[in-house]
Amino acid sequence: MTADEPLTGQLANLVDDLIVRAATMASPVVAPDSPAAPGLIDALGRVAGRASDRGERAVIGWTITPVTEALQALHGLLKDPGWQASRHAPRIRAALRQQLTDPHPVNRMLAAQALQLIEPAGPSRLALARQRLLAEPDAHIRAVLVFQLMSLVAEHAAAVDGLVAELDSSGSWPFASTSPAHGATTADEQSAVENDDDTLANQELVQATVLLVLRLAIQHQQAAAIRIVHRWFTDPVDHADLVHAAVDQLRKLGVLVPDREDSTATGTAFALLSEATGQLATMIEAQRSGQERDDAVLRTALELADTVVDQLYYASGAFGERRTATSGPQEQAGSSSPTGTAFFDLAMPLLDQLAQIHHPRITHRLVETLAHLAEYDPKRVLLTVHRAVPPGEDYTYEPLAVGLIVRLVQRYLAENRELVTTDEDVLTALRELIEVFVRAGWPEAITLAYQLPNAFR
Repeated sequence: MTADEPLTGQLANLVDDLIVRAATMASPVVAPDSPAAPGLIDALGRVAGRASDRGERAVIGWTITPVTEALQALHGLLKDPGWQASRHAPRIRAALRQQLTDPHPVNRMLAAQALQLIEPAGPSRLALARQRLLAEPDAHIRAVLVFQLMSLVAEHAAAVDGLVAELDSSGSWPFASTSPAHGATTADEQSAVENDDDTLANQELVQATVLLVLRLAIQHQQAAAIRIVHRWFTDPVDHADLVHAAVDQLRKLGVLVPDREDSTATGTAFALLSEATGQLATMIEAQRSGQERDDAVLRTALELADTVVDQLYYASGAFGERRTATSGPQEQAGSSSPTGTAFFDLAMPLLDQLAQIHHPRITHRLVETLAHLAEYDPKRVLLTVHRAVPPGEDYTYEPLAVGLIVRLVQRYLAENRELVTTDEDVLTALRELIEVFVRAGWPEAITLAYQLPNAFR
């Protein structure tokens, strides 16, 4: 070995690094049929194959290195149709595939993001995703792999569901009910960063898993996914993160909007929400009335009920109506807001259940939603509002509450005069709603109470 060989190696690495940097500036920088193409692939392959000097554990602030830049450059080349069809494509795919089992998480994640390019064919990609999901310990990378499965659901729903069943039976969280492992909390700054990273990674994995399983269960009626979703919603507190994400995704998937062409999906979604809401209402009542109260369980149950009522509020079109009222006629509520009879019929049993949960935020969202839906069955809506706002609850002391209830009563007096004057139950409900806020000392309610006799003249 001569004295200048180490320096020669360093210079060669520097040249490779410069080539990689140029390749990441604009992709592709070289045409696949260019004489320079083989040299570019050689340089990217050499840099991608280097051993990283970072430790086994990588945190959320992963540092950009020549290795990561080389992997991103290879990914960029393979996304180009010309390079995909070129004779270089197998070498690029092999280089990226090799990184799927690299010891360093950042390299594995970059390779996982290119899975659809490494294996363009659906069945082969599914097999590779299965192999990695059964072996991959990092939650960030598992989330990327689960998102990769999403593109296979349309054409390979049964096969993807089979993999979901396998992950469930193997105890793989969050498909299975086992909780994710968390490292011991210490005062060490690095440990704190890693714990934060664990939390973020688990949240990403929950979001990816929930979206995949819901699509399989609700849009494709796959057995394993249906079983898993049912398990979540029948025991919502024990699966709080999953149920919270799932309720949010149900609206985003559009299945809370009644659709004549896909009534099964909507019916399934509302059945799941009803199951969870019934469990939550029962649990909240038991926690509040029992001698041994678990504040953590009660807090979780209330947060989940709040999530349910929030999603019903947005799905009902109430938010669109409110935004239109505050922004003026130039901004209209979305035409897709399901404010029709079909939504009302599906949502009211849920809203009746939520009326049993007396918590200021939940009750306010509930009353806002009911007020928006009042036109479909004014009597039923008012009686549900009446049950939701009994005397003595904290909600009656909220400034937003008195304004909402006073406006609702005034609306009934103006738009449903015949119902109010001929139906004893409705009249009683109106009077008692006003009385609740009169007892709380609200001037608006007191004024309305004095005006009420004049409303019937």
